[in-house]
Amino acid sequence: MAKAHRKDRKGKPDGEADGQSATRKCKGLKFPTIPQNMPDGVHKQKLLKKKADLLERAQIQREYAKVKQKFLTDKSKMEADQGDAEPASTELHPDRQQRLDRSPSPDNRKRPWRAQKPAPFKKQEAQANRTREAALDRQAQHEQREVQRAKKTAERERMRKAMRKARTGGKNGQMKLGKESKFLLEKVKKMVANG
Repeated sequence: MAKAHRKDRKGKPDGEADGQSATRKCKGLKFPTIPQNMPDGVHKQKLLKKKADLLERAQIQREYAKVKQKFLTDKSKMEADQGDAEPASTELHPDRQQRLDRSPSPDNRKRPWRAQKPAPFKKQEAQANRTREAALDRQAQHEQREVQRAKKTAERERMRKAMRKARTGGKNGQMKLGKESKFLLEKVKKMVANG
């Protein structure tokens, strides 16, 4: 008898298990989202609205789960039924086959002519293309002039070095007329050509 009145560490009688007492408590509480001591007002109304929304969502989820389960069971039954039936033939219906034979192939079909849609910025696009091409031409000309300028400066520098070498005196201080004459001849040819 002493054992019947005895309580465990949590203060519950021995006859009640933890799971049983918890289910009894939850039955009394429907959906505890609002504190018990909250005053009436805007915040409580908001919480009540959220609670109603949560309950509605939970109800929808339960209904969806039921429908999904029903669909899956129906599908499995249909698959089992189809396994016994003959497989469908791959031949086309005779009427459809005649229509396909009569219709021209997609390659031979002529599409109706349609006027081209007006491009909204056609003039601006053409102007932009012209300016882009002009800029590319200018850049190419500039690069070509730079190459020619570099060639001319290299040629001038080579001629100047050669003239300096030719003008230095020989062993006894005399000028080297044979070497200098080549450069003088080239100079005269250039003057005549520019003329």
